[in-house]
Order: sequence, then C-alpha cells, then structure tokens
Amino acid sequence: MLKPKILLVEDDLGLAIPLKEFFEDNGLSVVHTADGAEVIPIYKKEMPSLLLMDIVLPHKSGFEIIEEIRKYDFQTPILLMTGSELSVGSEVRGYESGAIGYMRKPVAPQAVLAQIRTLLSMPALKHYRIGRHEIVKHKQQVWIDGRELKLREKEAQVFEILLDRYGYTVRRNTLLNSVWKEDRHELNSTLDHTIHSLREVLVSSPYLRIEGIYGEGYKIGKSIKESSNR
Repeated sequence: MLKPKILLVEDDLGLAIPLKEFFEDNGLSVVHTADGAEVIPIYKKEMPSLLLMDIVLPHKSGFEIIEEIRKYDFQTPILLMTGSELSVGSEVRGYESGAIGYMRKPVAPQAVLAQIRTLLSMPALKHYRIGRHEIVKHKQQVWIDGRELKLREKEAQVFEILLDRYGYTVRRNTLLNSVWKEDRHELNSTLDHTIHSLREVLVSSPYLRIEGIYGEGYKIGKSIKESSNR
C-alpha cells in the first residue's frame, strides 16, 4: 500500500528535520524543500497528497506559492504555518488564497499529524470557489475560507445541493426528495425552516445569499467554479 506523500516546505531545519522524521515514523512519505522557488517544480513532479508549508521562505513566499497552485488545483489540501505572519490580515489572506489550515509556530508534531490524518481520511472533499472565497465540504462539515460552519445534517445537505447548482433555481420537490426522500406537502414548512437556519448561519457571507423564487424553489448566486476530489 502506498504511503500518503507530504510535501514539507520549511527553511528552518531545526523544525523541518524533526517533523520529517516524526511523520515518516508514523507512516507518511515526506519530500522536503527549504526553497520557495523549488516548490512548484517538486509539486508537479511528486503530486503530493498534502502540502505543509511555511509562509516566509527564500525566493518565493508561501502566499505566492499557494496562489499559483490554486490557479489549477483546488483539491490538494494545503496547511500553512508561520512564526511571523501573525496578523489577522495575513491569516485571512492565507485562507482566501486557498489554505485549509493556518497554524502558528511553534507547532506540536502530534497535533499536525492528527490534522494531516484527518484531512487525508476525507475521500469526498468538495471544493467550491466563488471569487476569492473557498468553500470546502465533507459530509456534514463545511468550511468557508477556513472557518467551520455549525450546520445540522439536513442544513448541510440542502446547502450542498444549492452550491452544486449555483446560479440556478432548485425546485422545492427536488430539495425535498433529495434530502428528506419524499415531497409531502407538510414537509414544505420543514424545508423553509431549514433555509431560514441556513440564512442565519450565512449572514456574514453575503455572496452566499439564498434567494427564494416564488412558486418554484431556492437558489444561491450567479456563477461558480467547482471541483471535487472523488
């Protein structure tokens, strides 16, 4: 069985070497580089399962690297770590660029390994891009720009269907049959309540406004690029 391959990008060898050895002792394959300019060529050659990357690097920053990768790859999880880029603005930039995690040094190897294992155990991650915003969904778990939403099971299912059909109206009976497996008239109030709860959760993300189309159903937004890790 092939070991999951991690691309570790860290110029502090005092951190990189112990992390590499710890990950390898725990069943991962690790490719390491300390130079930001080497990341993209190594990434294209090795096709890692996950990137764990410092932000401040020689020749090219972690921000520049992740923005370049996310031009064509929305699926590979990227974890950022930093000991200096600690402002809220830097953290927001990391998530908006497409990172799925932003960790402050010093990092605990056991905690990083646990996060890596969790991400690699998600075989059906779905990634949606709306402008500079990234939405990641796995079953009931949903993250917007790295911020996890607290959704109930039915809310997460309705949200996914609306995202899959971004810009198009999804009819009520489609939502009911897909989520509740039936479209009895009494379930319409249940659907409306679910939409109301979703709207409350999404109030801080106006680009995800759920619009009710009278006599038809609901829709979100105008256009989207979506990719799935299947």
